[in-house]
Amino acid sequence: MFGNGCKKLLPLKIRCPLCEQTAHGVGGLCADCWHDLPRCSPQNMFRHLKLPPQGLRYACSALWFQPPVTRWLYAFKFHGDFHYAKALATLLAAQVIAVYRAEKLQLPEVLIPVPMAASRLRERGYNQATLIAQEVATLLGIPLLSVGRHQGLRTSIHALNAADRKKALEGAFACNHAISHQRVALVDDVLTTGATVDAFAQCLGKRRRIIDCWTVAFTPPPLASLA
Repeated sequence: MFGNGCKKLLPLKIRCPLCEQTAHGVGGLCADCWHDLPRCSPQNMFRHLKLPPQGLRYACSALWFQPPVTRWLYAFKFHGDFHYAKALATLLAAQVIAVYRAEKLQLPEVLIPVPMAASRLRERGYNQATLIAQEVATLLGIPLLSVGRHQGLRTSIHALNAADRKKALEGAFACNHAISHQRVALVDDVLTTGATVDAFAQCLGKRRRIIDCWTVAFTPPPLASLA
């Protein structure tokens, strides 16, 4: 699936960033972690959503959001374990290569990380989507552009279903300045209902622009309708 891409992207013999054991496997991971990966097949993940975003073309995710991926992303997202960023970004970049080759798609001109609310950014000190996007941009040689801002939400969306989440996110994002690029990819850690990337894409302007979504993980259905 994305083994060959990983070999080209990160042929290193280091400690596995996921389990800290000596890594002699693919992508800088140890053999156990590599074989245990719950990989997504190279397909458009929007097909699994009840309410796919309108105007976005393709969703590419490397892994299903299930153990041990949930543990890795939790440690990265909430505990500042930054060593996960490169390993997870490497898997995402390799999946992108596999998908775009198979589908004969052009790569985006720029990568845009999904912004985080200012209050959450101050509390956490970093946006995990930006860190992942930076690593992927370096691996694939695609420029990174940070143009959006998250204006905050009136209510938590984590327990909402797809339709309610979509409604709650209306107007949640704004663009700092206009972009001229015709092919862009939005980068985030997890794709759940698609409501977040849909709302962010709205502020970028979807007319005559190809917008894809790249995430490390995808929440398996039917959990995606509720998570």
